[in-house]
Amino acid sequence: MTDSNYLRDALKAAAQGSLDSCTLCGAIINRSYEEAHSHFHQGDYQPFATDPPGAAVETCKLCGILVNGSYQDAHNKVHQADYEPFAADAPGAAETCKLCGILINRSYQDAHNRGHG
Repeated sequence: MTDSNYLRDALKAAAQGSLDSCTLCGAIINRSYEEAHSHFHQGDYQPFATDPPGAAVETCKLCGILVNGSYQDAHNKVHQADYEPFAADAPGAAETCKLCGILINRSYQDAHNRGHG
């Protein structure tokens, strides 16, 4: 993807406000859901900006979450995962998990739901 506007638009369609990255697992989270995410682990957060040229979002093929590309090593500590680039050319391709607050690649929703039991 050469134009980060696609990424921004796709994530804005799923987000209910500003986005952050969890520095423990690399997940991209709606800021308003940080408290829900902290029930899984006490994480620190940093703002996730979708506009810079290097903004990369990947899908974890095991759990279906959208991962900040620069935190791939952190996410691998949760589980050894394969990743694919997030195809953000269709707004609505991502959605928020109401249980953990993480943005999910919609096509991996079943995989993510299995992780919640």
